Amino acid sequence: MPYIIEYAKSGRSSCKGCKTKINEGEVRFGSVDDKGDHVMTHWKHAECLNEKQMANIEEVGGIAAVSGFSDLKPADRTKLEKRAKELRAEADAKEQAKAEELAEKEERKAERARAAEEKKAEKAEAKRVREAEKKEKAAKKRKAEELDS
Repeated sequence: MPYIIEYAKSGRSSCKGCKTKINEGEVRFGSVDDKGDHVMTHWKHAECLNEKQMANIEEVGGIAAVSGFSDLKPADRTKLEKRAKELRAEADAKEQAKAEELAEKEERKAERARAAEEKKAEKAEAKRVREAEKKEKAAKKRKAEELDS
């Protein structure tokens, strides 16, 4: 999906993120959706971009590669680049948290497996002890029977 960044030409467009109007002259970000028989642009305030959209933008070369970026005033380019960095940092933090959560989950799983293995070993040891006691008891019984006869 191609993207475009420009200054709003009027105050009629609405942000698909926050649902408020985008004022004339305000920087807006557009996702261009080509339906074949017509093209539709979904506009957002630059501040309303989310991590997923920024990840998609990065796949096509980053915010600086988006059509219209070079036409913006330097201050507006800087704001957009800052927003892109913020979103990247948020996405990285979420990925890190997800990785840590996954590692904790794997550790809990491994701990449960170790506990199950220990329990299995304890049961096997208890069974071995019972069988040894049973054999010992049987041997004593045979010995007693031999003495009685």
